[in-house]
This record gives sequence, C-alpha cells and structure tokens, in this order.
Amino acid sequence: SLETVGSDLEFCDDDAQEFKELLLGKYGFNESNIYLLTDSDATLISLENVLQEVNESANSDDLLVFWFSGHGSSNN
Repeated sequence: SLETVGSDLEFCDDDAQEFKELLLGKYGFNESNIYLLTDSDATLISLENVLQEVNESANSDDLLVFWFSGHGSSNN
C-alpha cells in the first residue's frame, strides 16, 4: 500500500518544500491554500482527504497546482 512503500525519501521533501516557497514568494499563493504532504504524512488517506477538501471548496475560476516529488512503485 502507499502507506508502507518507502515513505521517507531523502530529497523529495526538500523539492516539495522549495516548490511551496516558489508558489508563496514568486507567485503570491496564500499559504492557507497550500497543502504539503511529505514523508510519512503523505499517505493515500491524507491525499484523498486533501483532494476532497479542495473539491468541496474550489470555485470554477480557481487554479489547482498538483506537485508530485517522489518515486513510483508497483504492487504486482
């Protein structure tokens, strides 16, 4: 499951944090509108909860930016 596959990747959380800082600093995003899930907090349940919250609160003229920094895996 997503919760058990390599939840702590060495540089991926740094990349995600730097992208968040770019959104805040250069593009003027409001920090309360940014959801950053890293390491063991980046579970399938957490992602589903965030996407549900965004779906319920977004307007038709809102911009959604989804950033993934990580490695993939498969369950065969």
